Amino acid sequence: MVFRSSGCSKSAMTVLALFTAILLTSGTLGLIDLSWAYASEAPTAQDRLVSKETWFAVYLEEEFTETLTSVDVLLKNQSDKAYEGQIRFLIPPNSRIAQTCEINADGEHLCQPAKTENTADGTIVTWDVGEPVAPGGTYHAYMEWYNPTIAEEEMRQFATQLTNPYDTEKLELTLVLPSRAHSASFTVEAQGLAVAANNGVTKTGQSYRRYVWGAASGGQLIEAHLQYTAAKDYSSLIKTFLLVAGIVGFFGGIIFIALRQSRKNVATHSATRNRPDRGRLGSKGSGDTKGDRDTFAGSNGELDRVRRLLYDGRISEETYKQIVSDIKKSK
Repeated sequence: MVFRSSGCSKSAMTVLALFTAILLTSGTLGLIDLSWAYASEAPTAQDRLVSKETWFAVYLEEEFTETLTSVDVLLKNQSDKAYEGQIRFLIPPNSRIAQTCEINADGEHLCQPAKTENTADGTIVTWDVGEPVAPGGTYHAYMEWYNPTIAEEEMRQFATQLTNPYDTEKLELTLVLPSRAHSASFTVEAQGLAVAANNGVTKTGQSYRRYVWGAASGGQLIEAHLQYTAAKDYSSLIKTFLLVAGIVGFFGGIIFIALRQSRKNVATHSATRNRPDRGRLGSKGSGDTKGDRDTFAGSNGELDRVRRLLYDGRISEETYKQIVSDIKKSK
């Protein structure tokens, strides 16, 4: 018995044969990439991007109930294809995101909205890279978020768990204390990594402790806990005292000058009456500058005391500038 195929069946067989031939030759000709069919998932940002340097920083301020944390990552595309995916970070749960940005070559922060997803490990934050990152190219990512601070009278405590987002050649964490903090203690641990620590002072007079690790894998956890005592803030009281002292000194100086001038006028009038010729032929004097020095001696003394408070770390540079401005205005 002989079976005859219809024209439609012949066409279907022809298409099937062509498709089979393409599949068999795809590895050679590169017409179809079926790698996705055999991989558990497509390559992620963590597979294609690596970090040259990763900086974490935690800023504590006793005036606020939240602590600011930032992460600054310089990423490099290590693949041979342009990267057009997303930037991904994992931050502690219940964090309040402040900003998510790209830092361009001019140092400008190009911020944009981010997507969030709450998981058992924390909050996943992602945003698009925008322009594709060329093979070997870099992308500078920056992010800030807030977490609650535990405050008990003068004692402050803060604990956090930071996750290194990408494989990195260098990992760094800086803990910055408020200007009035003292008796601080730090506990920082990144399991399996050796660390070097050092202390320093910022340009605004705040103490910090910096931890530096070498290479670290993506997902590496950093446990950080610190505790310190917040010194009482006398800056507002000092400012009020200096303002009142300046006002009193200012009006006291005016009264002093007025009395001094009155005495000089009386003496001049008396001398002119006794020696009329000398009075008519006398020339103008150069003026008495000692009175001016006496008038502002009090203000200079207050400035010296304010400078001492600044040097002792009892007031911030911003408070010092404001007090100086107030004293100058009261002159």
